[in-house]
Amino acid sequence: MSSDLEARVGAGFQAMASGDWAGARDEFVAVLEVDEVPEALLGLANASYWLGDLEKLLESYERVYAADVVGPIPCWQPRPRNRCLGATRPPPSRS
Repeated sequence: MSSDLEARVGAGFQAMASGDWAGARDEFVAVLEVDEVPEALLGLANASYWLGDLEKLLESYERVYAADVVGPIPCWQPRPRNRCLGATRPPPSRS
């Protein structure tokens, strides 16, 4: 991920931390217009929940799930490699 995209993802998580859900959504959408970044999809899903946009929430989760199928998502890795704000453990394994 480019440093510009990484900065925008960080800005999205900062906006979420301050309760600016619309600002967070806008940052994550801007990132996703450039590249399919899993962290941005997770952030968009979270912001969409708080904005009451359940359609976008489900769409974002479906896209991040599909991304995980083709490769590991960094923020779902065990710490200390974790790059997502608030993620503390990997998802359960799929059998």
